[in-house]
Order: sequence, then C-alpha cells, then structure tokens
Amino acid sequence: MRKRVFSTFLALCLLLSLLPVSVSADGEGSGLSAEDPMAVPVAGMNITGTTYNGLSQTWLNSIYSGEGPMYFTIEIPEAVTTIAANAFRGSTQANVVNIDFSKATSLTTIKSQAAYNCASLTGVLDLSKTKVEIIEKLAFGGCKGLTGVILPNTLKYLGAADGSGGSIFRDCSGLEFVRTAGGDPEAVFELPDGLKVIGGQTFQDIFPEGFDVKIKIPASVEIIGSQAFKSDNSTFSQIYIERTSGYEGYNSGAFKAQDTAKSALLIFPDSDAY
Repeated sequence: MRKRVFSTFLALCLLLSLLPVSVSADGEGSGLSAEDPMAVPVAGMNITGTTYNGLSQTWLNSIYSGEGPMYFTIEIPEAVTTIAANAFRGSTQANVVNIDFSKATSLTTIKSQAAYNCASLTGVLDLSKTKVEIIEKLAFGGCKGLTGVILPNTLKYLGAADGSGGSIFRDCSGLEFVRTAGGDPEAVFELPDGLKVIGGQTFQDIFPEGFDVKIKIPASVEIIGSQAFKSDNSTFSQIYIERTSGYEGYNSGAFKAQDTAKSALLIFPDSDAY
C-alpha cells in the first residue's frame, strides 16, 4: 500500500514538472499568447518609491520558461505618480498587451519612450482617471495597435515645454479617436482646455488613411512644435484655432501636410487674429 501511494506521488510530481512554468504563475492568464495575457501582480512590478519602472526582472525570470515571448496586462497601482522612461517597451521575454490606468489616480508624469514602438499594445489608452500633466516625447509613438486615446483634463504638456520634443502619438496609425475626459463621448478629436504645449510631430500620421478630421486647438495652447499635425494622408482637413492672439509659439510648419497643396485649412476666430 505504501509503495502504491509513493508511486502515485512520484507520478504526480513528474506531471507537474512537465507543465509550462508560466501556467502556474500568480497572475491570471497563461501569458503564452496575446489572446491570453497574464495579469502582472504587484509583486511582479519594479516600483521604486512612487515610480513604476517596468516588470521585475527577478519575477520575470521566475516565471519565464525560456521558450518564446510572453504577453502581459498591467494595472498601474494607485500610489504610482510617475511612469519611467521605457517602462512598457517590449523584449524577447515580455510584451505588454494592455495597460490599465483606472486606479492610477495619483499619476502625474509619463516619461519619454514609455511604450515607444510597443507593437503588442492594443485597444484604448484611457488616462481619464489619472492626474497626468506631462507626457514626454515618444511616450506612445509607433503604437499602431492602439485604437483610441482618452486624455485627462489635467494635461498641460505634450512633449518638451518649448515644443521641441514631441512625437507622443506619432505613427499611431490605428487610432479612431482622441478624446478628453469629461468631454464629448463621440468626439473624433478633442484636446483638454488647459493644454499649453503640443510638441513637434505629436499627432503626425495618427489616423488611418481616408480619415477626414476637423479639429479645434484650445485657446490655452501657447506653443505648437514643428509638424505637430503633419499628415502624409491629409487627415486633418480643417483646424480651428481658438486663440485670438499670441501665436509666436506656433511653428510655421506645425500644420503642413506632405503635399503642401493639401495642407489643412486654418480657421481663426476673426480677421484680426488672422
């Protein structure tokens, strides 16, 4: 009898040892495909003080089987105030499929290249529950899998304060809308009323070919960098500028299309502003 129990125990141990390491990880989902990503537990995050730096390499090593990439969803904790540079960028081990900011109510800053060229990132980037004021250059540039963006109404700077560095959403060519928290839920393009700076190339080529978008630049915007709204597909057909004066910070090439004959029609509040 003892021999039979012992044999059964050994067989069970052998079976468990053959299971992929990632399947027995703490997070939900296997992480073996983009369709079944693993939810990263707080213990799997590298957080220093109130800054989220990325996944914990120690945790990642503990679950990674060594075969192929893994896929993750990340829920940013409430206490986090800053997303570090390169925090979500993919690697041969880890690919981020979704970032949930719904509990990140203390978040104020997203550093440069946080998710730059993150090909695995999909869905809507919803920052509506955050208090983000600054999104630095290339933070989400090249994320072609994103389908929408909801900006917080606290946002002041898209890129560098002088407008020189931007490209925040450059080449996010899968976007269907850019909206603002508390704004028009059906808007195709709407910016926060308190926005001050739009860095160069921030919204360059952000919609699929064939989109015809009419936008409004809030009066609060003081600086717009070079090619901020440049579109090779002539996406922006009309741009209404609410500001009545003080255009010194608006770069002369901010609204030009690849084909200058198809550049957006600029509309000013009155003839004096023009």
